[in-house]
Amino acid sequence: MTATGSESQVRAFTPGYRVAALLSLGLVPALVLIAALLMFATLRSGSALREAEEASYERQAQIQRVFALMQDAETGQRGFVISGQEAFLEPYVYAVRDVDAQLRLLERNLADLPAQYGRVQRLKGLVAAKLAFMTENIALRRSATLDAAAAHVATGAGKRAMDDIRATVSAMLGAESAALAERRAAARRREVQAELIAGTLLALVGLNLVAAALLMRRHNRNRDVVLQALEQQSERLSAIFESTLDAVFTLNPSGTIETINQAGERMFGYSRDELVRRDSSLLIDLAPGEGLFLHRLGQHANGGLGAAREFTGRRSDGTTFPAEVALAIMRLKDGAHVVAAVRDITERKMAERMKDEFVATVSHELRTPLTSIAGSLGLLDAGAAGELPERAKRLTYIAKTSCERLVRLVNDLLDIQKIAEGKIAFDMRPLDLRHVAERAAEAMAGFAQERQVTVRLDLPDQPLMISGDLDRLIQVLSNLLSNAVKFSPAGGTVELKATPLPGRACVSVQDQGPGVPEAFQTALFSRFAQADASSRRSAEGSGLGLAISREIAERHRGELRLAHSGPDGACFVLELPLTTLATGLAPRGGRVLLCEDDDHAAEVIGGGLALDGFELIRARTLAEAERVLADGGVDAMILDLHLPDGNGLSLLARLRKDPARRKLPVVVVTGDVSAGLSSLAVADWITKPVDLGRLSDAVAGAIAGRSELDILHVDDDADLAEVVRASLSGAGQVRTAETLAKARRAVRLRRPDLIILDVGLPDGSGLDLLAEINGDGPQTPVIVYSGQEIDADMVGQVQAVLTKSRVSFDALAETVRALTAGVRN
Repeated sequence: MTATGSESQVRAFTPGYRVAALLSLGLVPALVLIAALLMFATLRSGSALREAEEASYERQAQIQRVFALMQDAETGQRGFVISGQEAFLEPYVYAVRDVDAQLRLLERNLADLPAQYGRVQRLKGLVAAKLAFMTENIALRRSATLDAAAAHVATGAGKRAMDDIRATVSAMLGAESAALAERRAAARRREVQAELIAGTLLALVGLNLVAAALLMRRHNRNRDVVLQALEQQSERLSAIFESTLDAVFTLNPSGTIETINQAGERMFGYSRDELVRRDSSLLIDLAPGEGLFLHRLGQHANGGLGAAREFTGRRSDGTTFPAEVALAIMRLKDGAHVVAAVRDITERKMAERMKDEFVATVSHELRTPLTSIAGSLGLLDAGAAGELPERAKRLTYIAKTSCERLVRLVNDLLDIQKIAEGKIAFDMRPLDLRHVAERAAEAMAGFAQERQVTVRLDLPDQPLMISGDLDRLIQVLSNLLSNAVKFSPAGGTVELKATPLPGRACVSVQDQGPGVPEAFQTALFSRFAQADASSRRSAEGSGLGLAISREIAERHRGELRLAHSGPDGACFVLELPLTTLATGLAPRGGRVLLCEDDDHAAEVIGGGLALDGFELIRARTLAEAERVLADGGVDAMILDLHLPDGNGLSLLARLRKDPARRKLPVVVVTGDVSAGLSSLAVADWITKPVDLGRLSDAVAGAIAGRSELDILHVDDDADLAEVVRASLSGAGQVRTAETLAKARRAVRLRRPDLIILDVGLPDGSGLDLLAEINGDGPQTPVIVYSGQEIDADMVGQVQAVLTKSRVSFDALAETVRALTAGVRN
């Protein structure tokens, strides 16, 4: 009976239990929903309060900024009135500039608050009145006296305006604080409601346990899905790991190998079992030294983890190979692990070596004949072989200009290669940047004349001394001038201006072209960058000039940039650091004939040379000069080409035909940059306005080097040797050696006064001759004149480094004269 009764009770209770359970389960979501809505409303209220607080703080800060600006303005105005110094007005100027914008911003922030908005309007009027008072006070101080300004201040209008501003600001800040306090009280009431909700939620904890059990069941089900997805992903990663062509291995924090792929087995010749738990230095010494592996790795990762670096890999048979390794950190629970991706770069190194050999071949085999062609055409164009027929002169000019374009392209391509490798050499010497600008303008004179563009120089009177490579800096300015002339219209003007800055010298090139397109300005200094890269572009060029120029500027610790660009033209600026150089001038002297008809110019030149110890004889005409020369006793002559009774070239021609006077040093000083005179017939060529320092150097060097010089030219190109010999006629006797062996014999037979040396010779490098030249006896000046670039550490062992096709024969002759200024047989 008992059992039967119990079962009946269970059966009777079961329906009621089920109903209660269903009701409970049905009630829980409703309660949770209500609680969630109430909590969400509380959170929204808190978020709204925070936003209101932030907005109020921002409005208060904005009010304070306006007030602070007015205080700054008053402080600056007061300082100026008291001291009369404009520097005290700086806070006033900044405040006047910014206060209107701050007021407009405050007006926008308070637009939805009517009371505050009205106060803003009053504040604007007060600020305007105060600024007007301060402006009037400043004007009185400037135009009258301190007393007048003080009297104006004494009226009290300014103080009253500032007191009104202060009162208005205080009212606005007080209103903001009151509104914020009211919002906080409302938020506190809502927090009390949230606490009641929290108590209700505690009563529902038991029901949440049931919900948690249901969630765990669902979680287990989802976990199975995720584990299956992870297993599939692991299989995919493993396939990628094994199929890559690069060797990939992982290292634990101690630097031992944990895994390696099949490519690694093939690359290093080990099996996985042989490598696991072995130190990584067995394959590649990623972090040499002592200490913890990760610490050593961080010390050697100069380029940062992830950057590819070169190492030497070791195979199982003991052979080595160049390897490029990229490292990455993989942070796991047991510490930081390292992933290393290794690539065998043997073929790439071989290709780089072949490329270097090709560049060296191009440097020598292409630059040398181009130099011969350009030099020969230049001599023909200058009339060295006699007067040419007009048609022949036109064809010679076309060939010369086309050759120059080809030379520039070859030089640009070789330069960009050297820059990419970091092997470009610089011959850093003290330079006057004005002289560099003049040389660049002279180099561009013909091109500008052809384009009917005027190049105007604007140079300071004082030297701008820098430390730099003359040829490279001329290359930079010539490129800027070439671009400026190229894009300027016919009849336009290009201005080359040099100005001193604190600690720096600035050279700007301004053209009158269409400017640089804005979309192109970001890529302006990139390699091969051209605003119009189409085959129909109006200006030729390789797009390398500006990239090379910026690299050269940066190697001089300078900066090249586009200063501004617009419809009226573009302006490029080169800035270089100034240097202070102590100059010790050797004693100078001599009797110099000055052929100059302009009294002012003669006075300036005579005064400058007299300070350097020269005795000057003045001749205003060719006839007077002839009489002075007939009397003898003249050590050098300064010759203007345009004289009242004829052209100075006629006098020079007669001198060169007279055996007794043909070696008289002549320095040409003229304003005509297109006279067509070869500088090889004279000691120097100086364009007006005259640089007196350069003129004095030229005259002193010419007097010191009057005797015949013995010059040894070492070069295997017979055509180039002939052009150099013709170019240096008058500078000395030129001997030629085609090989290194012949050069050695020539030096032993008779030690030359100067050597012009090519690097690439059939039987070795010309640089091997330096040890013999500088071994015993006095050091012989050496000019490296080669199509190959030499390493930077070799620059200090020679007196000059000139590059074929980059340096004109005039520049070669000028270098010869400079280096042999004090040499006598």
